[in-house]
Amino acid sequence: MVSVIMPAYNSEGTISSAIDSVIAQTYTDWELLIYDDCSNDGTCNIAAGYSGRDKRITVVRGDRNAGVASARNKALEMAAGRYISFLDSDDLWKADKLGKQVDFMHETGCALCYTSYELMNSSGTGTGRIVKSVYKEADYKSLLRNNYIGTLTVLIDRNCIDEINFTSNRHEDYLMWLDFVKKGYSLMGLDESLAYYRVSRGSLSGNKMRAAAWRWNVYRNCEGITFGRSLLYMAIYTFNSIAKRI
Repeated sequence: MVSVIMPAYNSEGTISSAIDSVIAQTYTDWELLIYDDCSNDGTCNIAAGYSGRDKRITVVRGDRNAGVASARNKALEMAAGRYISFLDSDDLWKADKLGKQVDFMHETGCALCYTSYELMNSSGTGTGRIVKSVYKEADYKSLLRNNYIGTLTVLIDRNCIDEINFTSNRHEDYLMWLDFVKKGYSLMGLDESLAYYRVSRGSLSGNKMRAAAWRWNVYRNCEGITFGRSLLYMAIYTFNSIAKRI
């Protein structure tokens, strides 16, 4: 079984589409764990409606807004599947996403699989711009140059990686991928576009200056990289950020 982790906060306009994309999966052995991070709109009610119609869907509401990392960790505590995947409440999957990844992981024996994905605009229309998973197998140095692992594409085998925990630092997903490769886990890319990532002005990642500050913190304070090499990685990060949207 695949446990799908979905944190949600004030996403009443998009969460139905996200849930529908899970329900539409050709691979049907999944559970969807939605953790509502104390939304103040109709998000929780919409999710609860789906839960009432499909026993594979579980909704839990937090008593305070604690952020996406905490929401994912809370949902992870409930996960019963061998495989773990992540889908935010404003993103989408293609229908064959889970099936292709499970097959790929059986064939390769990798601990984590990631894929390419397509950017879509705030209204949910695909832009045709593909963010490619260009590395067949992730390694530490290439990940420092470019975080090419999209969280919405990841599938983790808990038979290989049993400790999955997001830290309170910003770019918590990026830090976890770096930790995995440092521990020697096999992270392999399936170069097919199997998901849609929503780009919106209001999203956290939409603030490029803030995202750059978080990346600098990863290099200098979390990974302990020298000042000069951190500057080099930041230059590469800036170039890749621009190229991703051209």
